[in-house]
Amino acid sequence: MNKKRDNFYKKHVFICTFGKTCSTLPEHFEIFNILKNKIAEKGLQNEIRINKAGCMNWCSAGPVLVIYPEGKWYSEIKIQDIDNIIEDITKEFIK
Repeated sequence: MNKKRDNFYKKHVFICTFGKTCSTLPEHFEIFNILKNKIAEKGLQNEIRINKAGCMNWCSAGPVLVIYPEGKWYSEIKIQDIDNIIEDITKEFIK
């Protein structure tokens, strides 16, 4: 029997960490780890899931991430962009 779970993650964030045609750079994983840690620091790890993803077919603009359910994309992410991205991801959860 399938059970519906209403209290699962409200958002999913996918960040590319590997692919066939682009190089896997250490900063892809560093960005992933920083995002994951910052979400946990805010106590939102049960609301927002940070996921590694394979190729998203936008290698020329990597690293990229996408936020669902909004379908909002970020490209050419740098470590200095992370605080703004976190603010965008969490704004509806922080009052």
